[in-house]
Amino acid sequence: RINLQTKKCKQRGKGEQRENRLKWLTKERKKTCLQKMEKLKLRR
Repeated sequence: RINLQTKKCKQRGKGEQRENRLKWLTKERKKTCLQKMEKLKLRR
């Protein structure tokens, strides 16, 4: 019982970290995409 619980906790922790990383990456990508779009607009 205890073993299963600890395993679940560990897996849950890893999942949360992965999700946070993905969220951060999407934020960064959005920023870069917006910057690129602005540059393209300025060129026009």
